[in-house]
Amino acid sequence: MNKRFILIHGPTGVGKSSTIMQLGKTLPIEIVNCDVGQFYEPFGIGTAKPNWKQEAIPHHLFDVITKPEDFTVARYRRLILKTMEEILKRGNTPVLVGGSGFYGKSLFFPPCSESSDWDESQEGSWQELFKKDPQRATAIGKNDTYRIARALSILKTSDKKPSDCIPQFDPPPGKALVIFLSRERQELYERINVRTHEMFKEGWLEEVKSLIGTPWEKFLERKKLIGYTDILRYIKEASTSKEAYQIMIKAIQKKTRNYAKRQETFWRMFKKILAAEFKKTDSIIIQVNLTQDLHRKKIAKNLAQFIL
Repeated sequence: MNKRFILIHGPTGVGKSSTIMQLGKTLPIEIVNCDVGQFYEPFGIGTAKPNWKQEAIPHHLFDVITKPEDFTVARYRRLILKTMEEILKRGNTPVLVGGSGFYGKSLFFPPCSESSDWDESQEGSWQELFKKDPQRATAIGKNDTYRIARALSILKTSDKKPSDCIPQFDPPPGKALVIFLSRERQELYERINVRTHEMFKEGWLEEVKSLIGTPWEKFLERKKLIGYTDILRYIKEASTSKEAYQIMIKAIQKKTRNYAKRQETFWRMFKKILAAEFKKTDSIIIQVNLTQDLHRKKIAKNLAQFIL
């Protein structure tokens, strides 16, 4: 069996799903979800979940959680390895698509804590981490929100200190192609702003209303998936003014833009450590700027060469 897999990563709104759907029509691939919000069945519009059941290309690990419970990185890694193995047995190439960096990273660097969980919408406090684990805090920049929050989550969900819990490189067998999709900053932000309006036209407000009074409401308040808590607050305040509605929209757009920026920051860190490990293998990392026509052609060429 010729084992190989692809990870397509990138900030929210960059166009990961649409890009792979266009390119995958002529390639023997199956898509595997790597976006935390899209694991959950009730969260569709607000997570930009594709209409995966209707797509010609097989999709996996969408709507796999039907109860308001955490989906740990460790659990995800076990499930994704099993899914990838099944796809490879069918003679196809697994393509992991999503922007949830720590879930993608877990494929190469398994979490050291079985119970460790990660909420990528959250930012941690460096000062809080310093009080509990000064060694780890000292090694992390005060503005490195990803690593700070990750370290705090380890403290919260395990009996280990983050300084004693450094994941080691242990990828699935086979060759990997890691592609990071980007766009020029202004174009990405404009896409995010437009997409937010489109989500509300598609019924995002109604999606959240349907969850009020169910166990999912408290789950959303705890997980703080971008946009959902803002909509919950708007609904509970029972405001009908256009001003309140626009304030909510702008707040979601800003939070989404900030999240995209954090995803890009995560990628720079991840690329550095991954590239160091890939030097010992025949795996590949490429970055594609979708704003540029030549780059878009580059991704099609790389995918075809890697798979065929």
